[in-house]
Amino acid sequence: MSKIEIDGRQVYYVDRNPSGSDPVILIHGLFSNLSVYLFTFVPPLSARHRVFAYDMRSHGNSERRDEGYTLSILSEDLFRLMDAFGMERASLCGYSYGGTVAIHGAATHPERVKKLALIDTPDLTEQRFLDLLGMGSNQAVDEMLEIYAEATRVQISETKKNRIKKRSAFLFDNNQLQENFKESREQLVGLDLKSLNIPVLLLYGKKSLLHDTGAMYADTFPNAKLYYGKGDHNTLPLSSHQFPTMHS
Repeated sequence: MSKIEIDGRQVYYVDRNPSGSDPVILIHGLFSNLSVYLFTFVPPLSARHRVFAYDMRSHGNSERRDEGYTLSILSEDLFRLMDAFGMERASLCGYSYGGTVAIHGAATHPERVKKLALIDTPDLTEQRFLDLLGMGSNQAVDEMLEIYAEATRVQISETKKNRIKKRSAFLFDNNQLQENFKESREQLVGLDLKSLNIPVLLLYGKKSLLHDTGAMYADTFPNAKLYYGKGDHNTLPLSSHQFPTMHS
């Protein structure tokens, strides 16, 4: 893992097969980091593509910031990174909230996005996502880890659980994240996604609470293919064999 300074802040990233063609950029979800992709999507994709993954602001090892969590700012972060590494155009793969960042980026800068892959990406207006906004970080993390443990049968130690809660509290309770969500919803609703005529891969879990959202996005994007994989929202990014290749 390496780091680069963008606009005065440190961003951590991995850049696999940098001489490869057709760059693919992997965007993780909230309360996660680039490691969700390292041993799943990165190895098979980097056999043919340049694969770039990074920790979003205040996630993973990237520098913490109190502000800047709207889709417009997060997608601008993405394009600043692309500029820094000389990527004029790339395919974007986003998991969960990272998928909404990818959607916003593709809709506002279509000339820079070749394809989209959305993994269990939410609709920011749906009730399940709105319920999350009403929780404190401890309750949200407890629920997330409970679902994860049930799906994977992996128990999280109290030490690791407390570490996750501490990191999540900074994002969820101590800054403008929740307020930025409201602005992000407005930014997403205002986009004309039906005119985004690029290939879009949709991968949703059969047991995911966002199962129906995949069908909604399949009807929204004019050139979309929808796949349902095993598992739920939490286990889906761990199953790279379910992911159709970016060049299919």
